[in-house]
Amino acid sequence: MASKSKATITDVARAAGVSTATAGRVLGGYGYTSEEKKEQVLKAAQHLGYRPNALARGLITGKTRTLGVVAGDIQNPFYASVLRGISNVAEANGFGLLITNSDEAQQKEVHSVELLAQKQVDGLIVTPSDTRKARHLHNLRAMGMPLVLIDRTVAGLQVDRVATDNIAAAEHAVRHLIAAGHRRIGIVAELADEESARLDMFLARAVVGDPIESETLYPSWQRLLGYIRAHRIEGLPVDPRLTLRAGSYSAAAAQAIVPRLMTAPDPPTALFTTDGTMSE
Repeated sequence: MASKSKATITDVARAAGVSTATAGRVLGGYGYTSEEKKEQVLKAAQHLGYRPNALARGLITGKTRTLGVVAGDIQNPFYASVLRGISNVAEANGFGLLITNSDEAQQKEVHSVELLAQKQVDGLIVTPSDTRKARHLHNLRAMGMPLVLIDRTVAGLQVDRVATDNIAAAEHAVRHLIAAGHRRIGIVAELADEESARLDMFLARAVVGDPIESETLYPSWQRLLGYIRAHRIEGLPVDPRLTLRAGSYSAAAAQAIVPRLMTAPDPPTALFTTDGTMSE
């Protein structure tokens, strides 16, 4: 008898008294086989300790039942929660995961996407590091690869996305502070990918209500819009000096810039941070 650790489809077929093709269909989960023969094959496989070869099955079916995930920063609690949710749903549906980390760097993201595509994953879940220049994602979509984006939108890329309504959420949070009696509310935000002059221009436009294309903005910029919208709705002026640009999502970055705001002659009475890690 074949060793249990090395049992093959041929061994299972012989033990079940069926053809190799029949055993392959049963163990691969494709095609039709009668219930009687299916039961024979499964019993033989269990007895021999057969373990399916996922690579071989993928070559036959064209499916690996594996999903690829490219996260921005797996150490960030936000991504940890997202990955847990993805893992729970994937496992419940019989899928495995291959997880990579981009560190919010597009070069690493491109490498991760190429690696996962070479692994023949059945679909990709990506947090894009660049919302405007993501040719590699456009190319994937054109090739027919199922693709879902997390947290952000890529300009011109028509795929499903799972994200928070950052503008509405920020507006709600800031209006809550206003309702509590605060009139000078500071905001500490990442606000990366823009020059300081662009920040001034962004604030000037948002304060007067100029239309701003928000769909492809990074989350921190969307939350800044919500902060400004709350002030406009409540009839409060927006003081640009209360907007602090941290440059990254981290407690260290926030700690480096907040003291100068809190020691100013007219400090805020409340702070709104656009990321949970900044308040750790």
